[in-house]
Amino acid sequence: LSVTIVVDEPTVRFCCCNSVASSDSIGVLWVRCPDIALDVALRALCDLEERRAWDELSSFAVLGPAAAAADAAAPTSWSTWHVCTRSPWPLMDREFLFRQWVLPMQCAHGPGHAVVVRSVEDPALLPESGDRVRASVQHQGCLLRPLPGGGLSLTCCTQLDMGGDILGWVQPFLVQFGVQSAMGWSANLQAWCRRPGAGP
Repeated sequence: LSVTIVVDEPTVRFCCCNSVASSDSIGVLWVRCPDIALDVALRALCDLEERRAWDELSSFAVLGPAAAAADAAAPTSWSTWHVCTRSPWPLMDREFLFRQWVLPMQCAHGPGHAVVVRSVEDPALLPESGDRVRASVQHQGCLLRPLPGGGLSLTCCTQLDMGGDILGWVQPFLVQFGVQSAMGWSANLQAWCRRPGAGP
């Protein structure tokens, strides 16, 4: 088991954990954004059209229920997502079918939200594709907490099972790809939330 602190800066930290004996990988990302409103970031994460606009590494579809997806901030709202993501050569691309819950959370400096994700199996809703490997979100939680004086702290902890046969020599490349993806994901999210007209 290898734990690596990749980034350790005042406003962003990222560490990853992986093992050559397992296809599981764990990543923890923390970002401090004093100039981004919590509701703006929550909408960017949970609204399908906004997610498609800024999250360029994957393609997204919400398979239901439409009402929950449209009202991401409603207490205990949930939706089912299909996500396809590119993998580095020589791996096949991955796809995920997961359920996403948006939960209210009381924090030290005001109300926040937790976005909780876990994979589900439903062949009737989405049979597996021969063109991609069905990967699994074992656990994922994104905590959006307000900072004193405005802005938010975002903490995302993710455990993925990438599925398929991942040879040991591929692991270092996969870890590097995961780090680059996480940092790019964070930068794209922040840029989208800071765009003109994003709102308070």
